[in-house]
Amino acid sequence: MRKERNETEVTTERRRTPRESARVSKRRQSNTDKSICSTDSSASCRGGGGSSQLASDPLSAKTNLPPPAYTVELNPNVPVPVSAITYDMVTRVIDTWEHGMKRIPNWASVAGEQFTRKIFELDPDTITMFGFHKDTKHDDPKLSEDKAFMAKSIRLVKAVDIAVGCLGPDLAPLETQLYDLGARHIAMNCRPHHWPVVGKALMHVFDECVTRKLSPEDREAWVIIYNFLSYHMVRGLVATKPCLAGTAPLLEDSLGEVLTTPAPKNKKSESTTSTKAEAKGK
Repeated sequence: MRKERNETEVTTERRRTPRESARVSKRRQSNTDKSICSTDSSASCRGGGGSSQLASDPLSAKTNLPPPAYTVELNPNVPVPVSAITYDMVTRVIDTWEHGMKRIPNWASVAGEQFTRKIFELDPDTITMFGFHKDTKHDDPKLSEDKAFMAKSIRLVKAVDIAVGCLGPDLAPLETQLYDLGARHIAMNCRPHHWPVVGKALMHVFDECVTRKLSPEDREAWVIIYNFLSYHMVRGLVATKPCLAGTAPLLEDSLGEVLTTPAPKNKKSESTTSTKAEAKGK
């Protein structure tokens, strides 16, 4: 049947005048050009070719916008909408924590020590916040043998473990808990700028101690979720002490008092240390 149709088409082609044949050839060429254009357009939509068409497309122009600040840096002052956190991000954070961080032998001690040392290195003011003498060095090998240092380091990294354990498909209820938790951090002399310091120290532990390295997607997930946690904790902190807010008027007298007065725990630690020193002297 196909052969007969081809023979008919050939016969018809032979009977056409030269002018008709030229017209048919021109029509076929036009149809071919349309088909090629259609293919190029489809390819450009998939990301290949057609750059001039993409440039004029208002939707594609949006891809040239910079990513939101909370995706590229640790910043507790930038609100992170719950809608920006996907199931994949939560899964990545939980998976890298459970199958990366917690796979380190004696993980709480090892990770906790490196975590706290890095915090001391990035912000030496935190040394006195933790109840240690201001001259303590972050790389002092004796810290590994200090029971108080190790206990606080383990508590710190286990606090992150609890936070990761609270992540789930619905993060909205977590906002109130984080707000209340942040308000309680005022007793520890915490300040908004401490949250990025802790975040950087945490990423350092992943880079230095965990065998399974974070992929770019893993790291972005951590940054976004850490910023989400930080933002709501800092909100609670600032609500307790409004003078700490960057947008609120800085009350120099009250702010200076807050920064120079040690937290209750540190007072107790200092008094205990001085008592022990006096007893040893006697």
